[in-house]
Parts: sequence; structure tokens; C-alpha cells
Amino acid sequence: MTTTVQTPRRAPGGGERQNAPLMRRLAAGLLLDLIAIGRGDVDMVDTLLASAIIQANVQEIVRRADLQVSFAAEAEMPPDEMRRPVTMNAVASSLNLPFETVRRRINRMAADGFCRFVEGGVIVPSAVLADPQYAVDAFRGYERMRAGYYRMSELGLVGELPPPTVELAADSFPIRAVARLFGTYVLRVVESLARVGDLIDAMVMLEIYRANVENLPPGAARAGDGDRGDDVADDGLRRAVASSTVATRLGLPSETVRRRTLALSARGACQRVRGGLIVPGEVLAQGPLGVALAANAAQLQRLF
Repeated sequence: MTTTVQTPRRAPGGGERQNAPLMRRLAAGLLLDLIAIGRGDVDMVDTLLASAIIQANVQEIVRRADLQVSFAAEAEMPPDEMRRPVTMNAVASSLNLPFETVRRRINRMAADGFCRFVEGGVIVPSAVLADPQYAVDAFRGYERMRAGYYRMSELGLVGELPPPTVELAADSFPIRAVARLFGTYVLRVVESLARVGDLIDAMVMLEIYRANVENLPPGAARAGDGDRGDDVADDGLRRAVASSTVATRLGLPSETVRRRTLALSARGACQRVRGGLIVPGEVLAQGPLGVALAANAAQLQRLF
């Protein structure tokens, strides 16, 4: 027996463009939450390296609906021979990381048994992805994405979803198919963050921005801003965040984040105020972070 995949629906709305600043704000929080869920207690850079390898390995599956359905449920993993190896150079390029950093970290991950070198590059084998914790994290990511969708839908930020295109067994939950789509989305956005700086600088900037605006009500977006990035009228409304908090949220060493934020402040990319750090509205309106935030929102719409 099969059942059509059901998706939440709402009537098409015209407010997406007018509420673009709010959409950017919520999309940034969702992206960082998905990365944090995938990270667990692991270093953020290692987490994104692992995700880049896994996603490169399964790109053929992601592109084909029939394979996505065939390998959708928790127990249905593609065999290792279907995984396309990826080179370390390709991983470094996609994440905007130095090759030597990637080489060193992947070699360590291989020594720990997380990934394996094969002809043509590196793969994360099925045995690793069979870990029950993977399914737990994948379901947590699904629940966070679903909650984010409903919130954005209630605020009129997303349009009507397309109708279902496949049918799944009534007792099937496509946790692995969903996780592959999440992974593709996250990596597309990470690649777009290259305009902000290297991977760590970009993630630090993104986390500062998220912390500055996450507790603001929806109405705090400046009316009439359209597609500008300064989605808070007054910098005084931004809640400053300590570099130690940024480090904890990203799973990075405190000293690394402290050193990075000093350099970012010196460049004018963020600003030190009483209580910590903010990304000023002027930086969002005129700098590359605002462009990256808009790209994230667009990729999220694409995922939905």
C-alpha cells in the first residue's frame, strides 16, 4: 500500500518580498540550528567537512527521484559502491578552506574510521551512517525544519508548496532522503558564504548576526526596506553577544573566535559595543554578509 506524501499548504501570498528582512533573519537561525544539530559535540569544521564528503558521495542519488525514494527510509542506505568519491581538493574548494587544513583533518577522520580513501578520493561508508545517532540527529533536523516552515508560513514568508510528486509506503518515513536534501541546502549556503570571508570568519559573522536579532519580534523589521539587509532600524535594538557565546554556539575554541572577532572588528565587519559584538545595519546593507543572508533565504525557498 502506498500513500501520497502530504505537505503543509497555505494560500499563495504577496508578502514575501515586503518581508524579506524577516525571512533572512529566520532563515539564518534555521541554518545555524541545522548545523548545530548535525555537529553535536564535534568540531564545526569537522562537521562541515563530513557533510561535504557525504553529500558529494550521494549527489547522483539526490538528483534522481527514483533513487531518493529507493534509499529514503532509515534502513535503506545506498551501498558503498554507489557512493561517488570526492577529492580533498574539491572539498577544500567547496568549503573555502585551505587545502592543508582539509588534508590534515580528513586524514585524522580516516584514521578514526569515519571515512575511507578509495580510488578517486574519499567516501563515508554506509557502516558509519548506520549509527543510530545519525537517525536521531536527522529526525531532529527534520523537526526543526518543519517548525521553521510553519513559522514562516504563518508570517506569510513562504508561498504555496508544490503538489507531491512521489508516493511512499504508508509506514515509511523518508528520514535519509530528507537528510540528503538538508545537507545539499546547507552546503549550497556555506559555499555562498565565501563572499564574506573564509569559512570560520563567515560562520562567526553569521552567528553574531543571529544572536543580535533572534529575540526581536517580527515587527522589528524596518518598514519599506524591501531587499536591503539592514533589517533592524536602530543598532541599539541589536542584542550584543560575547565572543565566548559565539564560540560555544559554533563549537569552536574560544581563543580562535576571540582572535577572529578582533580582526573582524578591525576591518569594520562587526563592532564592539557594551556587552559584546554586533553586526551594524550599515554592514548588512552594504557588505557581503547581507548578500549572503539573502542567498540563504533564497536557497531555503528552493528547498521548500
